[in-house]
Formats: sequence, structure tokens, C-alpha cells
Amino acid sequence: MLSKRQVEQIVIALSALPPERLSEAQDFIFFLKERYGYTKSTDYSEAWSDEDLNDLTSAVLANADQSL
Repeated sequence: MLSKRQVEQIVIALSALPPERLSEAQDFIFFLKERYGYTKSTDYSEAWSDEDLNDLTSAVLANADQSL
């Protein structure tokens, strides 16, 4: 994770670029993210979110419909 200082340095460096070069910087960042970045982290917690409960309810109801 980036420190506050690192974020500040990156923002300062980006703000010093001419506007037409910002898209190049953005493309490079997306390239690096694609190549080396992490995907969405997996939540290993035991807690159920509202989305988890909605998914479970939908799956149970769909299975119940198929069983009848």
C-alpha cells in the first residue's frame, strides 16, 4: 500500500505533466496494474454481507423451483 507521502509525490509529478501526456501516464499505470497488480482481494471473513445473503436466497429459491 502506498504511503501518504508516496501518493503526494505521484500527484505532484502528474500535475507537472502537460495535459496531453496525462493519458500516456494513465495508460502506463493501467499497463502496470494489468501486468503486476493484484486482483480484487478475497474476503475470508466469516461474516455474511447483504450481497451474500441475497445471493444465497436467490440460489435457494432457484433450487426450490427446480425441485418442485
